[in-house]
Amino acid sequence: SGSLIREVAGARCRKVAIVSNGRVFPLHGGGIASSLEDAGFEVKPLLIPDGERFKTLKTAEKIFTFLIENRFE
Repeated sequence: SGSLIREVAGARCRKVAIVSNGRVFPLHGGGIASSLEDAGFEVKPLLIPDGERFKTLKTAEKIFTFLIENRFE
């Protein structure tokens, strides 16, 4: 839950990235995002393609670029 993550992350943490895919995010992403927002986080989702073939350095680069562009610390 968002409150548990807030407890672990501390008050200084303001943003949370949710990295998911187009199959899982529609099922669970909204509830997770709402819980995090209720705990005071700004939520930034990033959807990546589904499947083992996308677990690559190129996908990791996409995630890191997203984090940098959204000024995650």
